[in-house]
Amino acid sequence: MKADERSGKPPSLPLGQPSSSFGRSTFSELLTLRNTSLFRSHRDKALPSASVGRIICFRVVTMALFVLQAAMLVGVAASLPPAVDESTDVRTLQKSFLAPLESECASNLAELLLLRQEVKLAEAVEVGRESLSGLNGISEYLREIRDGLALRAAPAGGMPTLPTQCTDGFRLVAGKCVLLGISTRKSWGDSRLFCQQMGADLATFEDAGTYAAILDYIREIIGLGERVNVWVGGSDGAVEGVWTWLTGQLMPRGPPFWGTRNNYLPEPSGGTNENCSILYKADFHYVHDINCDTAAAPLCMKHN
Repeated sequence: MKADERSGKPPSLPLGQPSSSFGRSTFSELLTLRNTSLFRSHRDKALPSASVGRIICFRVVTMALFVLQAAMLVGVAASLPPAVDESTDVRTLQKSFLAPLESECASNLAELLLLRQEVKLAEAVEVGRESLSGLNGISEYLREIRDGLALRAAPAGGMPTLPTQCTDGFRLVAGKCVLLGISTRKSWGDSRLFCQQMGADLATFEDAGTYAAILDYIREIIGLGERVNVWVGGSDGAVEGVWTWLTGQLMPRGPPFWGTRNNYLPEPSGGTNENCSILYKADFHYVHDINCDTAAAPLCMKHN
């Protein structure tokens, strides 16, 4: 049974004949006929070279995409835990992937918090420097006030009579001979005895000018880098809340003399447990009340 070569149609099966009757030779003839037909149909319509190039490029790109997808699948498979199979829970997979990320995020957060604390510490140091600079400016302003008040109080003939020199280690400060026992640490009562043995007593001041001059003297002796608590001669031991100098005069109250505790609570604030006055080192030597048994350096002054 052969196909009609002029019509190009394949032979038809005889009615009632099963398909198994086609042998191997018949199948080969069909293939030959198909190829011959395709050849005849395209013999006179050869594809342009450009179309052939597009077909080749398309197949190359398709193959490249297939290789890339296969490589991605291999990468994903390699990143899976060794125990992963079809029965593995989705949450288990999420934990296996996200656990390293969570650990890294926690580490980054800790570093961020440490960096934030360092920035805050640097800001606090800068604020402290600005405060010290402001205090120096206040001291200069107080010195100007002192000089102005001294000129007003001067008699018509000139400046008031002041000591011209001090001896035995005392320094002339705001018209008074003053000495800071920098190497001595005593209680308030023992500090008075220390000064009295040199013909003096604990220092006092009645105005902002004298207070500013005393602060300048203390800073000159101890330096800006060292902090020392310094006793002065004020107390409310006789009547609680009534602060007087050892000379019997009332102590000046409020700013710029008294400082604050914890940056907000005005001094004096210690009640009956703190009855002696001190130039407090942690508050830039503003006046604070403190327990009289505290060890500090005496500031002696000759009052006559």
